[in-house]
Amino acid sequence: TRVKIDGKFRIRFEHETYLKTKEKDSTPKCFATGYVDMVCVHSEKHSILQIPQTMINEVAIQSNEEATKTTPARKAIIRKKKAPNLTKENIDESKVIQWRVNDFDTDFTEVVYQAKYLQYYEHARKFVLSQNHAASELANNNLKLCFYKSDLTFKEAVRPADTIDIVTKKPRVDGAFRIVFEQEMYKDTEHKNIVNNAYVELICISNETNKMAALLYIR
Repeated sequence: TRVKIDGKFRIRFEHETYLKTKEKDSTPKCFATGYVDMVCVHSEKHSILQIPQTMINEVAIQSNEEATKTTPARKAIIRKKKAPNLTKENIDESKVIQWRVNDFDTDFTEVVYQAKYLQYYEHARKFVLSQNHAASELANNNLKLCFYKSDLTFKEAVRPADTIDIVTKKPRVDGAFRIVFEQEMYKDTEHKNIVNNAYVELICISNETNKMAALLYIR
């Protein structure tokens, strides 16, 4: 994990996960990379604040130490892709589900924990796939969709008892093995108060070989 200061308000964490084998003198293999951008927020006013100078100094020292180190996956950090907004012109072709936020979805700050949004979006994707029979077609052909890449951009916090609309645009097939979902979350049924948006890529895997397989056409 590496830490970087990006401007006055944002701090970035770059992560790499390696798999160690039991073989001696074997080089660990990187199987996942990613980054997380966070901003400094006042705990009571919920307004964005500048990052404290003490933290900036600590990150600068760590960055200098890391500058001399290299890892096989250093250049493979996931590149950010902005999920386009779902406009009124194409909102009708999208699927919408409602979700009521529970107390156990929150953390010590009394807002929804960031990883929970991934679960919300997953429920919405499963709903879309079930509606157009894609899930049954995949199962009948002994195939499955596996999580490959995601990019979430947060606009506002969600709290217990909030009811949210999760909008999922019709998925599109990108190449032979990959399917792309563009999703948005709202606090209102008019879809004016956006909470966050997501760009998610799934890849098709064969249950028999556990390798990538050609993706069936998604109707």
